[in-house]
Amino acid sequence: MSDSFDPDRAAEGLANAWRAGAQPAGLRADVRPRSLAEGYDVQDRLIALLGHAVVGWKIGLAGRNFYRGAGLSRPIFGRILAPRRHVSGEDVIVPRDASVTIELEIALVLACDAGPVVTPDLIESAHIGFEIVSSRLPDRQSIGVPATIADNCVSHAVVLGQTVDLDAIGDIAAHAGVTVDGHLRARGLRGDDLPDTLAVLGHLIAHLRERGQVLRRGGAVFTGTLTQPFDVAAPCELAVTGTGSALRCRLVPAP
Repeated sequence: MSDSFDPDRAAEGLANAWRAGAQPAGLRADVRPRSLAEGYDVQDRLIALLGHAVVGWKIGLAGRNFYRGAGLSRPIFGRILAPRRHVSGEDVIVPRDASVTIELEIALVLACDAGPVVTPDLIESAHIGFEIVSSRLPDRQSIGVPATIADNCVSHAVVLGQTVDLDAIGDIAAHAGVTVDGHLRARGLRGDDLPDTLAVLGHLIAHLRERGQVLRRGGAVFTGTLTQPFDVAAPCELAVTGTGSALRCRLVPAP
């Protein structure tokens, strides 16, 4: 295989899968990204091909145990696209005949464009929210980190809930639960499985500066899961307990 890498070839296949709501057979070895930088190059092209406005960012492998366990020095990052950003109470369409992964997260809405570091005036509000994860590639557990990044860090949709006190995130994680159709399915993570919310925001800012990009005012940053991720199939209703703030949505299978 040539040392040159063309991100457009992988991005075109992923864009077709996004539009169809289906999984391709996979990325062939000759188009698969081999490094983190190549993965982000594919992601950049994918987002351009899809043509949707970017309204925020998601942070994956956010807990220290998760990104270090993957052999990384920091988390990984993907975009939130306008058609995939929902608010509490809305229906979320998910792929038919496939499970999705549910994560409860803290989302930070930005008051201004980010400078080089996290400052107190950067954050307008903090919210609880769901991230709904669905890969466009088969067997996302084994495709490798660069391919995961290329597939926009396997993000499908997000749901923004009510505001929370940023200083109370530790208590939220300790008491939060996620229910499916009224039955408890997940509780909070502990220790270094939990993301450090402001630290991972700083990692995102540094990543974007390295790539000549800026974290923009009004964007929502989903900062990594507070609860044990779990898989579920639609139709079902998700809700959060124990946080003192409302968050719910209904997952609806695609036609």
